[in-house]
Amino acid sequence: MRGARRLDRILPRALAVALAATGLCLAAAGALAAPEVLPVEQVRPGLVGYGLTVVQGTRIDRFDVEVLGVVEQAGPAGDLILVRVSGPAVEPFGGIAAGMSGSPVYVDGRLLGAIGYAFEFSDHSVGMVTPIADMLEVLRRVPGEPSPASSGPDAQARERGPYRHVALAPDPATARRMREALPADTAVMLPVATPVMVGGFGPRARRAVERLFAPFGLMLVPGGGAAPVGVGAAAGADPVELRPGSAFGVGLVQGDVSLTAIGTVTYVDGSRFVGFGHPFLQKGSVDFFAGPAYIHRTVGSLSVPFKVGSLVGEPSAVLTEDRRAAVAGRTDAQPDAIRLRVTVGDVSGGRSRTLEARVVRDDLLTVPLVAVAALEALDRGLDRIGPGTARTIYRIEGRALPGGGVFARDAMDYSASDIAARLLGDFLGTLQTLLTNRLEDIGLTSIDLTVQVSQQRQTAAIVRARPLSDAVRPGERLGVAVDLLPYRGELETRILTLQIPEDAAPGTVSVTVRGGSPGSFSLGLDLESLLSGEGGPTKSEESDQAPLDEGEIPTNLEKLLETLEGREKSNELVAEFYPGVLPGRADQGADATDAPEGGRATRLPGDGSSVESAPEPEGEGRTETGAVKRTLITPWVIEGSASFDVHILGRSTEPARAPGTVQADGGPVTP
Repeated sequence: MRGARRLDRILPRALAVALAATGLCLAAAGALAAPEVLPVEQVRPGLVGYGLTVVQGTRIDRFDVEVLGVVEQAGPAGDLILVRVSGPAVEPFGGIAAGMSGSPVYVDGRLLGAIGYAFEFSDHSVGMVTPIADMLEVLRRVPGEPSPASSGPDAQARERGPYRHVALAPDPATARRMREALPADTAVMLPVATPVMVGGFGPRARRAVERLFAPFGLMLVPGGGAAPVGVGAAAGADPVELRPGSAFGVGLVQGDVSLTAIGTVTYVDGSRFVGFGHPFLQKGSVDFFAGPAYIHRTVGSLSVPFKVGSLVGEPSAVLTEDRRAAVAGRTDAQPDAIRLRVTVGDVSGGRSRTLEARVVRDDLLTVPLVAVAALEALDRGLDRIGPGTARTIYRIEGRALPGGGVFARDAMDYSASDIAARLLGDFLGTLQTLLTNRLEDIGLTSIDLTVQVSQQRQTAAIVRARPLSDAVRPGERLGVAVDLLPYRGELETRILTLQIPEDAAPGTVSVTVRGGSPGSFSLGLDLESLLSGEGGPTKSEESDQAPLDEGEIPTNLEKLLETLEGREKSNELVAEFYPGVLPGRADQGADATDAPEGGRATRLPGDGSSVESAPEPEGEGRTETGAVKRTLITPWVIEGSASFDVHILGRSTEPARAPGTVQADGGPVTP
């Protein structure tokens, strides 16, 4: 049977049938200080012992455990041990609860393993234990002295007997599909759900969090606030330490918003600890927050009971390993987290709010975690979802960033439907480009995002663009007048000047005037869907291959920053054209097409969405794609575009005559 495993221990037929019919629970066990290990090879049905876990508060309670059998090679790291739990500590909520993952199990004073697997919608008193030998392999990856506990295999052969089938599912949805497809005598098990406390997030940001973690099969629980006053904090209070059976939290975000997974410690070896009995996100080497947890309550549920908990004080440890058999970390170190500060000013409402948090480092998770935290800050600060105009200033600091270790950008955006989601695109795209660049780790330390939002629509439409001269010679400047109509305002004109290159070929060129396009990023997540609660991180093979969709790939961080700094802005007015190049000068303009005077000599223009190299000072210059471009900052988000033709004359000592005087770029002008 595909996906099924044999119960490799003596398992009465009646129990096997009951297990298949009801869909039982699978659990894992824990540890004592330097315990003797009970190898799986010595496990027999009928062995009895006890487990340790926290049901409420920080007190460690005992529960009874009976071994039912061994499932050979059923777990992601090897064998699993079928057990039944009982006793006053677990009976009020029905048995194994989400958050008991890692609860140590002992038989005859020897450490068997940790509660790790269970069934949904079933008898929660039956579960699976992950053998301690597999978990110690994960602990050995953590720097420090090796564990004194023995984990060597026993040479004694296993006793064989009657068996039934057990299939392992990675998540509840898959488990339900497998139960429908497999025979009735096959039990389907899955990891005991890891409850993740979601603290401080409003409805929209919480939906985004749910979508973000949907692929991992986690149980999201509202909560995650601070432990009660006096628990491990007040003077004279007993310190809360990580020890076998104690609750601990694994954090991804900590601060005004928080995301904390709750589990149980299986074994402690000096400053090292191991727990869960299954993976958290199975991300290998990690750098996550960790620390003792307080359990507010263990709640009964038809699907699976679960613990509601919080970290005790600030995270005091670090999780360094997230593997198939367990998670492990150290109590004498802290994660190298990223500081996030988001200040939102509501111009229309006349108020300002700030959200502060720390976010873990992870190639796939950091950007979406910052996204949901920033979205919550915006939703708190604005207290509405709707249209508006925003000025966004962000500073990204990194130890390896050139130019003082800071990248800063000041941009403007408008949305007719959701300004909060709109303004985050440029910021998150820049952040991901810097974090996933192929050149060098920037050593990101902090992110400051300041947003001023007004409900007023600050846009201007391009009505017309016209040249201030019908013809121009190479080396001269062409004046361009642009008529703009601000939203519900009066018509205004802005003047830009374009420098005609010395090597421009004679002919007719088409000049385009448009609003600035910040450029499209190849984000490793569907931002719009994530923020609406309908999408999540989807890292593609190409997502970190180039910082922007078009243009030359930077070869060092300085060049990358120049590319990012040179991106256009939505409130810029942009005039550009693609000149032909004189014969013999093609090296100065790629893909040029020569034409005789009076003919048409142009390059195919871009679609306006590509991001080109940084312009020369004052927003003027020749881009890497060969375009001549001039930009001008305005107080509006520019909408629309216009174009016109200009004739470039042949070389002459006599300059082309203009019908009017070209003024400096800037404010309202009547040509």
